[in-house]
Amino acid sequence: MLKFYGKLILPLALLLAGCAPLEPEVKPAAPAPVVKLRPLSEKIKGTSKSYFHFIAGYREELAGNLKEAETSYVQADKYNPSSSFLSTRLASLLVRQGELTEAEKYALKATAQDAKNLEAHFVLGGIYASRMKLDEAVAIYKKVLKMSPDHQQTRLLLGSVYLDLGKYSEAAETLEVLVESGKRPILGRYSLAQAYAGLKKYAEAEREIFALLERQPRFTRGRLLLARLYEAQEKFEEAEATYKKAQKIDPGNRIIRSRLGQLYIRKKNMKQALEEFKVLRSEEPDNVSVHRTLGFLNFDQREFQDALREFRFVLARNPKDEMVRKYVARIYEELKQYKRAEEELVELLSLLPKSLDGHIQLAWLYIDQKEWKKASDILDKAVKHHPEEGRLHYTRGLALSRQKQFTEALPHLQRAVTLEPDREGYLYSLASAFYELKRWDDVEATTRKIIRINPKHANALNLLGYMFSELDKNIAEAEKLLDRALAIEPENAAFLDSIGWIYYRQGRLNEALVKVRHAATKMPKDAVVLDHLGDIYFALEDLGNALLHWKRASEADPKNEKLKKKI
Repeated sequence: MLKFYGKLILPLALLLAGCAPLEPEVKPAAPAPVVKLRPLSEKIKGTSKSYFHFIAGYREELAGNLKEAETSYVQADKYNPSSSFLSTRLASLLVRQGELTEAEKYALKATAQDAKNLEAHFVLGGIYASRMKLDEAVAIYKKVLKMSPDHQQTRLLLGSVYLDLGKYSEAAETLEVLVESGKRPILGRYSLAQAYAGLKKYAEAEREIFALLERQPRFTRGRLLLARLYEAQEKFEEAEATYKKAQKIDPGNRIIRSRLGQLYIRKKNMKQALEEFKVLRSEEPDNVSVHRTLGFLNFDQREFQDALREFRFVLARNPKDEMVRKYVARIYEELKQYKRAEEELVELLSLLPKSLDGHIQLAWLYIDQKEWKKASDILDKAVKHHPEEGRLHYTRGLALSRQKQFTEALPHLQRAVTLEPDREGYLYSLASAFYELKRWDDVEATTRKIIRINPKHANALNLLGYMFSELDKNIAEAEKLLDRALAIEPENAAFLDSIGWIYYRQGRLNEALVKVRHAATKMPKDAVVLDHLGDIYFALEDLGNALLHWKRASEADPKNEKLKKKI
């Protein structure tokens, strides 16, 4: 599911900003505050040393010397250990230095010292949120709102935490109150739009975005969210127009360009995506992610040398990038440089010895080259690392099937199905092996299971229908099965041959001839199709064409003794 928010607000940033408005705005730099110290004669009895260290710390804090300020505040706390104010001050200062664990201790101390200290609770909530203790943050923010229902900054942060928790209804309920108050009109509506998006209430989300953009047209994040709302609804043209409008407002924004490039990928407009990411590369030449994406885009466009250049850049910085190295190997396979493809995959396995995908891709490289022993050895190694991984047993079964060793393939395919019982591909390969072994009941049971899982599995429909036609059994059902298969793939040569063979079994010879001749135009050297065509011509008493097609079938399958007898 599309996630419409990231970290909308870092609570710590808000703590540093105090109660300043959250809306984007430009202000002149404020002069450093002037601190008017009270005369020493006004020191409170028993806390003079604490007060002295506090003032010293405050001066250091104003000067930006946070460590020195911390030292002074710790001394002040030492002389006045019951001060909730000092504990809160220390917690806030530690937050600014990123020392969240220590800050949490002081914030907890402050709330224990004074259960009504609103600022202490607010600081503690921010610390919890930043440390991803989100449930604790919710509890504290609720407590703050109970103490001060109009504390809208807390309401905004509470809504943000609900978003992070995926509690969109609670986020919407919280943020609706904030928006109705008229406070935080930009980020309040922005957050509320995120909540509505999470609830798939896209119209309401768009309404909030339009309202905030009317008030703040240059709020880039708002336009980005609007574009993503359009993407979620597959309104790609509106999304593209929104990204382009955002680009005009903020032409140097790389996030916009990246999102636009990704949108083009979703639209399958790879050439345009390529152009966007090339611009990003020129702007961020060291950005590995950009080079990575360019590699995949170039691969898609079959610009293999360009893809290799991008992928080499990535691997130079992250040699363990499994996906990239696999694609490099695929490029060499496409270029028929099989030795180099092997070298890449061997290198991958040296870096990531347990890589499941690496083992499987290397095994298939060997299978395609008919290097059966190497394929078997690499799969044996992989099974040691992943004994319960169905894909490995499936690959072993397919490799043996390729060698016509169906009896040996069967236990591997059965093991794969045992591990992943509803994988259609595993079941179909198992059914095919049963077919080759003439285990007809098993073929029927397995194909019917596939069809129950996926009624539109065209190959399973064809296999079951064709088996019935071969056995001269359930011919009416076979025809229905094959009609369903052809409705899904009307130009599939195997399916055309199967339905033609059904017609042949029914004595509908002219209809059979039309279908099987159509299949033969697509598979002119397929022995089964040519054999069927010969049988149909023979039944039509066209002996010349029958002999011609049986001879062609025999040339395609010279070991077929039945064909020789027919001839």
